[in-house]
Amino acid sequence: MNSLEKQNGMVGRSVPLSRLLNGYSAARQGRLALPCLLSKLSLGLIVIAICLLTWSCNKTDSADSKPDSNLVGAARVDITPDYPVRLCGYGRRKTWNEGIEQKLWARALAIGDKNPVVVVTVDSIAVPSSIAEAAAKQLQEKFGITRERLVLAGTHSHTAPHPARDYLLTLFEVPLTEEEWKTVDRYSEQMLQGIVTAVSDAMKARTPCELSWTKGKVGFAMNRRKQPPFPRPPVRPHGCSRGLPPKANS
Repeated sequence: MNSLEKQNGMVGRSVPLSRLLNGYSAARQGRLALPCLLSKLSLGLIVIAICLLTWSCNKTDSADSKPDSNLVGAARVDITPDYPVRLCGYGRRKTWNEGIEQKLWARALAIGDKNPVVVVTVDSIAVPSSIAEAAAKQLQEKFGITRERLVLAGTHSHTAPHPARDYLLTLFEVPLTEEEWKTVDRYSEQMLQGIVTAVSDAMKARTPCELSWTKGKVGFAMNRRKQPPFPRPPVRPHGCSRGLPPKANS
């Protein structure tokens, strides 16, 4: 600390604006307070510039990193029948189901606010067109969801009830009786109402969410057949495998 700094009292404590202005006035009169005044002003300007730069960077980073927000809702409804049914996927089976191992669900995902997209999956071998169109009609009347913004899909379960009269009419080796068809009709209505209820609950449950996606790679899962010891030969247009003996193609 030099004698000039001690004389002007500008070291070790804050300096009022009036003192700074007095120092500037004294400098104009030829006194030696100007160098100290300029150093204080320069330091203050540097601090202010750093603060402004930090605030600007934080604001920019916050705006850039803020994810897009969408209204998203999800729901599921139990559509497991509590009465005997004929299972779809067992063409040679001639009897009712014998119990329940796992529950069956209709799941819905609603995305968006004014014009939402809805995706529905049902634990069934499929969603027959009769049920899909009936559900689409009810949902459009109730929520204004247009058909092109509604996706319905089955999980292709072979241990779920036969879903409708108009689906796979030739599946069963022995035709169903009228009593069995009545249970099919009953379950068709249950599936339909389960879909509508799941979508309704998903629409009501919508809340701001972040949506993201990714991609991966999986190998082919072989089902009910052994891996051949040699690469499978190409298939001819008429369905026979080239390079195998006639008996292997039958």
